[in-house]
Amino acid sequence: MSQRPSISGLKLQPCCVKALKEIDEKTRAAHQLRIVLGASPFAIMFGANPADALFTILSTDWDGLGRATKAISPILRNRCQTIAGLHSLDHRGGELNRFWVAMADSFS
Repeated sequence: MSQRPSISGLKLQPCCVKALKEIDEKTRAAHQLRIVLGASPFAIMFGANPADALFTILSTDWDGLGRATKAISPILRNRCQTIAGLHSLDHRGGELNRFWVAMADSFS
């Protein structure tokens, strides 16, 4: 892992701001997906009549739901690491390169 660079006085280019926004959007989407994925069976159960609720409880693949929920974080880290890694290649050498390499490393 590389040493964390100082961001004091770092001048981000428009492409860097766009990439940081993309990382932020992906992070927010992953958070929302976790909430929706975790809450969806319960929303169906509590909004249904008792027979439908029982069917939902019995027919839900709880292990699969757990695996899907757990997979969100590694997928997010991988995608964010890819974005940062590609930007480190766009800014070879200098402060921006050190910043993007450190960003990519932070998602490892």
